[in-house]
Amino acid sequence: MNDRVSSKKLYDVTVLYFYKSKSISINLEVDAESKADAGRIAVDQFMEQPAPEGFRLAGTIVH
Repeated sequence: MNDRVSSKKLYDVTVLYFYKSKSISINLEVDAESKADAGRIAVDQFMEQPAPEGFRLAGTIVH
């Protein structure tokens, strides 16, 4: 039997939204195999719901 050990880690991710001179940051934890995957997962989760009116997704920071 070939048992694979999961290489996933828990990453803290900050999702950033900006509108004019205002910003919103949302912190969450993401279970992913790499920092890049954690950023993609966080963006995918937030793209499923609309951003606050007028705000645009600016990016993510994976800690």
